[in-house]
Amino acid sequence: MTSRFALRPGGVAEVTAMHGLLVEVYTDAYAHRVATGNPFASPGSFAERLERHRARPGFSWVGAWSDGELVGYSYGQRPDPRYWFGDELADEHEPLTEMRLFVTNELMVRQAWRDQGIGRLLHDALIDAREAVTHLGLYVRPDNEPAVHLYTRLGYERIGTRQLAYEGAPLFDVMLRAVSKGS
Repeated sequence: MTSRFALRPGGVAEVTAMHGLLVEVYTDAYAHRVATGNPFASPGSFAERLERHRARPGFSWVGAWSDGELVGYSYGQRPDPRYWFGDELADEHEPLTEMRLFVTNELMVRQAWRDQGIGRLLHDALIDAREAVTHLGLYVRPDNEPAVHLYTRLGYERIGTRQLAYEGAPLFDVMLRAVSKGS
């Protein structure tokens, strides 16, 4: 069913050129959260986070296209583990700070295109090219059941929680997965 999608990877230049389109896809994918009026969920707040994320080391992006339409995308980067895990979680699990970590910052699919395996394709395409990485990480809202289910099936485990310093930001579960050959 997913054979009609083309995956296209990219980096900062592609994200810069498509900034407005990426915000449009976000607004569709998270319409239920945008509608709450929560400042963290607003398209403007997402656009600011996107700007910060694309400036970080190791930033990469992959989009899923169908007949010229961007139907979903994912992006991530290589953060400093102590910064990403936060001091409390890093202190609690000291080996976390020694990891070669790649994190998925966002993975989203337009509402009309869900339940077709696009999320998994985007996840796998984003992480497949990672070299010298020992672990994959992500934050996920505990109430985002489809995402939690996908990440659990992909081998991620919840290791704690993290409160981000953005106005209206929810408490996120921190999920981690070790990278092994063939994963």
